[in-house]
Amino acid sequence: MVVKMKGRRCTEKLALVASGKLGYNKATQAKDFSRKEGMQMELFRRTLAGLLMLVVAVSVGIWVQGKFIDAVRLPTHTRMIGATYTTLSDPFYETINDEIQMQIKSNGDLLLVRDPGQDQERQNQEIEDMLNKGIELLIVNPVDYVGVTPALEKAREKGVPVILIDSKVDDPELVTCTITSNNYGAGLLDARHLISQTKNARIVLLSNSDSFSSWDRLSGFCQTLTKSGNDYRILELRDCGGELNRAMRAMEQLLETFPRIDVVMAVNEQAALGAMAALEEKGALSSTLVYSVDGSPEAKALISEGLMTATSAQSPLRIGRMAAEVVYEILEGKPYLTNIVVPVNQITQEDILRYGTEGWQ
Repeated sequence: MVVKMKGRRCTEKLALVASGKLGYNKATQAKDFSRKEGMQMELFRRTLAGLLMLVVAVSVGIWVQGKFIDAVRLPTHTRMIGATYTTLSDPFYETINDEIQMQIKSNGDLLLVRDPGQDQERQNQEIEDMLNKGIELLIVNPVDYVGVTPALEKAREKGVPVILIDSKVDDPELVTCTITSNNYGAGLLDARHLISQTKNARIVLLSNSDSFSSWDRLSGFCQTLTKSGNDYRILELRDCGGELNRAMRAMEQLLETFPRIDVVMAVNEQAALGAMAALEEKGALSSTLVYSVDGSPEAKALISEGLMTATSAQSPLRIGRMAAEVVYEILEGKPYLTNIVVPVNQITQEDILRYGTEGWQ
């Protein structure tokens, strides 16, 4: 769910989340994507039909100075590329997809987009459907880094290259190129900031057990804290799937279980927003340090107001552009990197002016 900050204070938005009045409709977005894709396919068919009629109208060519030349050239081959992400309710993936879509469209090609709504079985079915439609390349951010294996095997059987976004998979041999943020480094940066704030704390971790990047972030965070030698205690690791509503419910339960929680480390900002809504409802937000990973406009606004402590900022704009570049390097037989790691940056209230609160980096 995207939580817009313009026109209202952040705390009012958190209250709306907590009350359930601000939500996200997966079915509506799925219909929107399906309708948009259908319109693109229909436009493509009409354009192609028009060009073919023009060819017939002028016959097959014209005679100029004793030579027979083409009057109309047939349209060049239009490539069809498939893309599927864990969920497009997360603005991070939505932004990546928008960047890829812009480049694919500018090249006159077609991008089929699928949103499985964090359902791996559905994602596998959608990948198979796109393969049957004849996609030449697949871009995927898996719901489950192990569960996606059967779909990737089918892509290999059909000779379709795969670009993996923001994740790793159980069998890297099934992937042509992997593009990720420095996820371990993201957790490390959050931990270093916490170390600079306090030498002892009771901490809860909000994770996404199906995401490899989630484990990388938490590894970087926890290992850095351990190496510090300070008195940090992990109260509980709670899986919330990186979802706002699940994170809010998980945080409500954690607040009932533990009378004192000093720090929340969330693996993404959807989870952080859900946790903050629960903390705000309980009146505990001002006394709790909240860390996350993403660097969304919503999180930067919260940091600016002193409600969120810090985030390790990814760059979905850069990831999307890189993915689009690699798409054509692969399809055109050019050299390409098989593993691309995009740097992350820490954003705190002290340096928020340098990044601003409008848009992604």
